[in-house]
Amino acid sequence: RDWPVLEPLVSEQCLDAMQATMEDMARNAQRVDLAGDESDFQMISCRLSRAQILQSDSETPAGSCLLHVSYEVQERYTILDCHSEQPLPPFDGSAREQKSTWVFSGVVTPPTGEEASGKGEGEDGGGGGGARDEVEHGWRLHSVV
Repeated sequence: RDWPVLEPLVSEQCLDAMQATMEDMARNAQRVDLAGDESDFQMISCRLSRAQILQSDSETPAGSCLLHVSYEVQERYTILDCHSEQPLPPFDGSAREQKSTWVFSGVVTPPTGEEASGKGEGEDGGGGGGARDEVEHGWRLHSVV
């Protein structure tokens, strides 16, 4: 539970919800057991379902947006009752499909210079480099719906 590490990655509301969930599970003597391998979570699909450009103002920089990403994941983990050591249905280690939409917030900046003209590091316009290959303006998880 290294909460400070998550602070730059998730909104304050998401972090609060995560902490409240962990506190609730501790109060109810529950714990999550993972196999610790690739079988715990397997991505079935992931797609950008919506992009929202926000109106800029004194608190919202130009280019601010929300990206809605729909995930379909096969999960396989166990939530145990620590008193009985019995799994809590439906979290008994059986595979189950989970669908959710994660909303990410950040700022997208327009391309500049050679990037705007379609030219990359070489004259052919290919190649990487430039601001587009870098992480843009602190993208973070805004909410899960």
